[in-house]
Amino acid sequence: MLPVFEEDEKTLIDAMRLNGFNQKYSVKKKIKETGLYSIYLISANEQIMLNDEVLLIEHPPAKEPSAHILPINLTESGTATEIMKEIAEAVSAHFARNEYWFR
Repeated sequence: MLPVFEEDEKTLIDAMRLNGFNQKYSVKKKIKETGLYSIYLISANEQIMLNDEVLLIEHPPAKEPSAHILPINLTESGTATEIMKEIAEAVSAHFARNEYWFR
């Protein structure tokens, strides 16, 4: 997982506010960044990993960026591989529901 720099976190928090997310989140890890979307592991509570969620920011060309918070099911004993699998499943499910990606 890629590190998150302070300026990246500020940009993400601003993007979330513009999309109507008012709760205070902290960005824990940058998971993936492509030309079409970025994925981050975020938390409303810095202490408890079980409350972590996935922030998906879509930024396709010729379209306004959008932010989506995707729930994931983590366990206390989850390995890094299990966490990445949960994140991948949440992102895949999001894209499967979004018609834009299948035109």
